[in-house]
Amino acid sequence: VSAGDGLQALEAARSARPDLVLLDVVMPGLDGFEVCRQLRAREDTAMLPVIMLTASEGTEKTKAIDAGADDFIPKPFNHDELLGRVRSLLRIKRYHDEIAELNRTLEERVQTQLQEIDRLQQLQRFLSPQLAEAIVSSGDESILASHRRQVAMVFADLRGWTSFADAFLGLAGTAPV
Repeated sequence: VSAGDGLQALEAARSARPDLVLLDVVMPGLDGFEVCRQLRAREDTAMLPVIMLTASEGTEKTKAIDAGADDFIPKPFNHDELLGRVRSLLRIKRYHDEIAELNRTLEERVQTQLQEIDRLQQLQRFLSPQLAEAIVSSGDESILASHRRQVAMVFADLRGWTSFADAFLGLAGTAPV
C-alpha cells in the first residue's frame, strides 16, 4: 500500500493495517516526523514498526528516533540492508503480536475465573460449600432450575374407617386403596 502524502499515509495505516511502514521524511502535507508521532499516539498503531528514509542524515536521524521511528536509513540505501532491517522488525512485531494475543487470552481466562468465583460465592449463600463447588466446576447449572410440577393431593380423614375395616372387611392395619 502506498500513500502520496502524510494524511494518506495515516489513513492507509488505519484502513490497511500494515505490518510495517517505510516512511519518507519529506512528504507533502504532514512530514514523516509528524506522521510517525501520530502513528505512535494511536493505540492500534503504537507498536507498528516504522523505518524512516531520507536523503540527509544530520539531525534528521535524531529527530526520527525522537518521533518514534524504529530505524532510520539514509538514501541512497542498500536494498539488502533494507530487507534485512525489514525482516528484523517484522520478526520483532510477530513476537509482539504473539505476546498481545497471549495477553488477550489470559485476560479472558481471568474474566471467566472471576465470574466463576462470583457464581460460587452466590451459591454458597444457599448451599453447602461442597455442593456449590460441584455445581460451579461442572459448568451445568440445570440442577438449579426449578423442578416444581403441578401435583394434586387429596387427604381424607374418614371417621370410624379403621374400626369399619376391621369389623367388616378384615383389613385391619391396611391403608385404604
